Amino acid sequence: MEDDDVGPMSWDEARDLARLVGAIGAHSLRHAILICKTEASTLSDVEQNIAEVSSEIGTPRKSFAFPNRNYKAGLCTSSLQ
Repeated sequence: MEDDDVGPMSWDEARDLARLVGAIGAHSLRHAILICKTEASTLSDVEQNIAEVSSEIGTPRKSFAFPNRNYKAGLCTSSLQ
C-alpha cells in the first residue's frame, strides 16, 4: 500500500525544520549503499551532499547519516572532521 503523504521533504520544509530544531544533516546524494562503493566514491558522495545541504539550509552542516545505517568503521571519518 502506497501513501501519498510519504516522501522526501522539500528544501523549504528542511529549512523550516532546521530553524525549529537545528539538527539537520546530510544523508547522501543517491541513497546508495555506500559501503558497497569505493572509498573515493563514498567520500565524494558524502562531501558533495554535505556541501549541498549546507548551501540549501544556509548554514554549515557537518553531520551525516549513512543510508540504511550501513556504516563501516573508519569509512569517511576524515571528511567529516
